[in-house]
Amino acid sequence: MKLHKRKCRHCRAWFTPDPRNAWHQVYCSGPDCRKASRTASQRKRRRKNPDYYHGPEHRQRVRDWRFRHPFYWRKKTSSPARAKDLFPPQAVASERVKGNVGIYHFSRCQRHFFQNVGHESLDTLKHYVKLHTSRS
Repeated sequence: MKLHKRKCRHCRAWFTPDPRNAWHQVYCSGPDCRKASRTASQRKRRRKNPDYYHGPEHRQRVRDWRFRHPFYWRKKTSSPARAKDLFPPQAVASERVKGNVGIYHFSRCQRHFFQNVGHESLDTLKHYVKLHTSRS
């Protein structure tokens, strides 16, 4: 299908529309034109539905939600190393005691360690795992 050139509504330059949305593309891909396109789209949507999320009940609902979720917008800190990243599958295979039971205990011990003990020492974790896998 041959695409015909169009004139951009914002900058008035000729452009070839993207074939995936050529039937309704009226702005070129320049940064100012994309901004104008977004502004026009938002203006059209607000004109179509002027009461969408406006009014005191919506403002109060948003305030309540923000109060219940105070840290939603905070940047996440880097998470501590995960146990599965610290111990590749080769390490698990060497810790087996009785078939798959050792693997089960190993991962359960890792979870317990990282939830209750902390992330201080890998040697402590290895010792804890050996202690609990030798019981089975």
